[in-house]
Amino acid sequence: WPTQGVLVATMPVIAMAGVVKFSLLPGVSILEDIPCSYQALDQGLLDQEMKDACRNGRTGTCFLISGFLMLASGCKYIVPRLREVEEAYLLQQPDEVLNREGLPLPKSAKKQIKNVPKRWKRAHLILTSVL
Repeated sequence: WPTQGVLVATMPVIAMAGVVKFSLLPGVSILEDIPCSYQALDQGLLDQEMKDACRNGRTGTCFLISGFLMLASGCKYIVPRLREVEEAYLLQQPDEVLNREGLPLPKSAKKQIKNVPKRWKRAHLILTSVL
């Protein structure tokens, strides 16, 4: 079923791209008359070339931000939470073993043990995906 998975994963991307492109179309965008450079802001007027440059920059910024948001939400599915068995195993370990394994938690924060590996794995996945 790889085709079905690819289609389901592609739908949010296409929907987000459509929303971004439609909301920044000439005549539809509420940001159309707002200058995006200090020079245009000082002069107080916008020519068509500057409007096109502003629209392209805003479109690119929206795609970049939405890409990061989709990557972050996708990481929740790729890196799931710890299973109860894994969490119980980590809770039984002494602090020295956890520190050696890269999970530096004091005794008072021992209940947060289930969030640390998940958070690190998701951040690592995002970093490697961006690079």
